[in-house]
Amino acid sequence: NAGEWTTVPSLQEDSEGELELGSIPAPDPTQTEDSPEFEGSEPGEFNSGEEPFGEPEEPDDSNALFGAAYENVVFRDSAQDGQAGDTVDDGKFALDTDLDLISQPLESRLRFLVTLSQAWGSVADWLTGGNGTGQITARTAETYVPSPDQLEALRHWEKRNDSWLSDLGVLMDELANWEPLEPEGDPDSLVEFDRQSHVKFGLLNSVISAGVALSDTSRVMKSLPTVAPASGRRPDVDELSLLVMRHIARRDATAVKNALPTLLKHLTRRPLLYVPIDRGGRPRDIMASRNLQSLIRMLLNRLPQLGLFREAFQVLRTAYVMERTSPPNGMSITEFDRLLEAALHSTLTTIVSGTDAHGQPLSDDTILTVTARLLEAYMQLWLKHSATMRLSSIEVLKDQAMWRKVKSFVKKYGSDLFHPRMLSMGNLRGIVQRGAESYLDYLSENEDPLHPVKLLEDLDRTISRGEAAYILETILRCIIEKFDRFLEYNTTTTHSDYGEQLHSLLDFLRHEADYERQAWNIAPMELAHEIISRQGRISAADRWRDDLEAKTAPLAKQHLAKLKRLEKKYGMRLPGVSDRLSERFVKPLALDRILARVKPALRDSRAGNPSPDFDQLQIETEEYLSTTMGSALELLPWLQTLEEEVQDAEAATMQSAETLLLTGQAPKSMVIDIADLERQLNDLDKPLQDD
Repeated sequence: NAGEWTTVPSLQEDSEGELELGSIPAPDPTQTEDSPEFEGSEPGEFNSGEEPFGEPEEPDDSNALFGAAYENVVFRDSAQDGQAGDTVDDGKFALDTDLDLISQPLESRLRFLVTLSQAWGSVADWLTGGNGTGQITARTAETYVPSPDQLEALRHWEKRNDSWLSDLGVLMDELANWEPLEPEGDPDSLVEFDRQSHVKFGLLNSVISAGVALSDTSRVMKSLPTVAPASGRRPDVDELSLLVMRHIARRDATAVKNALPTLLKHLTRRPLLYVPIDRGGRPRDIMASRNLQSLIRMLLNRLPQLGLFREAFQVLRTAYVMERTSPPNGMSITEFDRLLEAALHSTLTTIVSGTDAHGQPLSDDTILTVTARLLEAYMQLWLKHSATMRLSSIEVLKDQAMWRKVKSFVKKYGSDLFHPRMLSMGNLRGIVQRGAESYLDYLSENEDPLHPVKLLEDLDRTISRGEAAYILETILRCIIEKFDRFLEYNTTTTHSDYGEQLHSLLDFLRHEADYERQAWNIAPMELAHEIISRQGRISAADRWRDDLEAKTAPLAKQHLAKLKRLEKKYGMRLPGVSDRLSERFVKPLALDRILARVKPALRDSRAGNPSPDFDQLQIETEEYLSTTMGSALELLPWLQTLEEEVQDAEAATMQSAETLLLTGQAPKSMVIDIADLERQLNDLDKPLQDD
């Protein structure tokens, strides 16, 4: 009953060259349903601005009554200014392009397809022994054989899903071929160019994300134990990955161990990094890389559930090799941090929530010892990866020679360049998108004789055009990436009134970048604390936190001392930077404790019992709030995280109840063979081929 919502939309041009979404024209804001040009959809279809399951509206005859008075009346532009309105002083440069008009219905239809596809994948997983999310449950020991009708439904879903994937590729190419209007160079046209570009980039990313989600469903469907593997084909990455996934679906750990090395060998030849769309990346290349990342993430999530902790680490190491051996040209995007998080989260969650041979939870000492040994291997890989990447554009300014050039540039030319009209987000992104040299050309062509720009006078005399463009673009990228800090600087300091003082903000950002680099380096250790806390092992988590705090205290003290010197030097203070450095690397761990209290408190509340966890949650939240100031420009991130945790806890509670209702059994913990775990830890860094 969803009509065309169960098909992938396509972009078409009507007789006037306007884009249409599938068979439905893009909505025209000058028309209504009462306009004579408006035509309804075919029966069972929806208009692009119509809710798919909404009630039909009653027709309004008022326009027909009064519309007769305006028949044969023609509008003439008496002002001859090209404006359809009676005034122009309240108008804005922005205009609605064809892509603007179809973006919302396009996004809605993509979300519908993704939701339906994921529902199919969840049902398929449940029918073959899972719980619909890929997690091992108590019912996996049962041998469940889907009925012929169920198998037929699965085959139909798989065929439909594959058809959608093919059509998404066509839609992606159509979007990639659409280009925004070229700007003239002034702030208004740059803002409009930036807006149109980001509409395009946003839609392309939505299509790519939808394609990855549908590919995940396809992978689940094709890897079901009831699906026979393809025969007569030369094994490639797709077939090898499906073979491994079939073994995982059968919970055959031995078969997985035998098949995995061949898959990893083939994966090392594939590129994993990709160039983002706004830097010229090709959408199909991005989708291919993200599909590989999704496959690797799926392996990292599921292998530890079979007790294959060493194999999970080797998959992660393969991802690291893939990034190093096939780097694309230009700036590329890595998701290695998310892959490591998936591997460590699944591995530690399985171990910490596990039981010994007697059905008892593992002791705190065992958990901390195993965690420390795991982190040794994971940290080595993490630090090697971190050394090859740049966290932000601000890290370019850590080079003293480059910093001196930027500081001198700001002091000399900042008053002409960094004025409020230029420093809007849309204008900044528009300049960076087109290149700083194009902006310099615009300044040269439109120079005001009464307000000369000093930089233009010095170009190709005391500073080359290329160097000026590079320095200017570097500064603008720093502001874009830390625009929240710029807003804070702009609203809480008087320095922001003078463009030549912008270097003071950049100096604060340089120092914050140093702190962020150190925090990034210890991120796996913080993640370990989060996992232990979320499993309810508060005492073990506290011991881990105390050890980490002792190791990082001297470094945290140095960062705070340098911040005080900067505040004194420039006579200004940025609350956001101060808050961040005052975390001393360990304050996020206090948030872990708060979040760990949410599920127990919610469980007690639903049962109508007194909740010590809720009482402690209140106390710890108030303590956390007392040491967090911020600039009150937006909702503090930790409050948003707390709200999301409450929502996730409510959903998890409902899912647990549904699982118990459907299976009669709650998910059970894995029995951890301590001797086998010890062997895997000893061989964790040993390649699988060496067995």
